[in-house]
Amino acid sequence: MPNSIPLTDDIQNYAQNIVDTVREPLLILDATLRVQSANRAFYQTFQVSPAETEGRLIYELGNGQWDIPDLRTLLEDIVPKSSVFDDFELEHTFPDIGRRVMLLNARKLQAGQHGELLVLAMEDVTARKLAQEDLLKAGALQIAIFNSANFSSIATDDKGVIQIFNVGAERMLGYTAAEVLNKITPADISDPQEVIARATALSLELGTPITPGFEALVFKASRGIEDIYELTY
Repeated sequence: MPNSIPLTDDIQNYAQNIVDTVREPLLILDATLRVQSANRAFYQTFQVSPAETEGRLIYELGNGQWDIPDLRTLLEDIVPKSSVFDDFELEHTFPDIGRRVMLLNARKLQAGQHGELLVLAMEDVTARKLAQEDLLKAGALQIAIFNSANFSSIATDDKGVIQIFNVGAERMLGYTAAEVLNKITPADISDPQEVIARATALSLELGTPITPGFEALVFKASRGIEDIYELTY
């Protein structure tokens, strides 16, 4: 009867070929946390070679760049108690590639005579985190401007009724937010003669009747036309 048991080398080569198709960096560790193999994405991302990686403790890789306290806690305390973990965020500055934010995911595998193996997958989310930080900074700046007494900020709904009236607007225009919110339009607190004059000028410029009031203030802007003008409050 022919031997139907595949050669161990064939199995390992087959498995390695599958692992190499994964786009995220992968490490396969044994029970002692020595690297059994890594995929092509790992070597490319961290700029190391198989000779520098395979057979070494994970903490010895790249002159100790993976000897990170949070990672030690993860691998030595969490992993023995669980067969899986997901989205463990690790932030570290690596010697060759700089600061990176990685999401680590792990699965334990029973590998026959090889015993228990740990597959450690890494997703580089550095760009995503930087984008989130930029958004937070922009949001903080907007809040600071909005709350500043040096900038007047007024916003309305589609009917022109004031919905936002910041402290700068209160200081500059002499109204409190309570007096204007959900009650009046910016036209109601403008010089009425200027509003009439603006409506007349726009009617002549655009060839269409424009009613004095809020419409005269937003007619161009609401149609995507740049509009800069002065009003007295």
